Amino acid sequence: MTALTVTFIIKQALNKVAVADKQSNKGKGFLLRIEPEMMAEVERWAAQEFRSVNGQLQWIIADALRRYKRKTKD
Repeated sequence: MTALTVTFIIKQALNKVAVADKQSNKGKGFLLRIEPEMMAEVERWAAQEFRSVNGQLQWIIADALRRYKRKTKD
């Protein structure tokens, strides 16, 4: 195993811990059933915006709430 491989593995592990900590401190998880074609579109859109799929879905929901005036301004 090369030093580069070990470094990569360590970075992945640390990233997973950081993500788990971030997720445990905010938000509420839920199961979302979505058509495969729609999911593929969301994945493409997220990649174009340099976001994760989760981040893209959060942005879409927040944008819809703003557009339909369902969310108060922060």
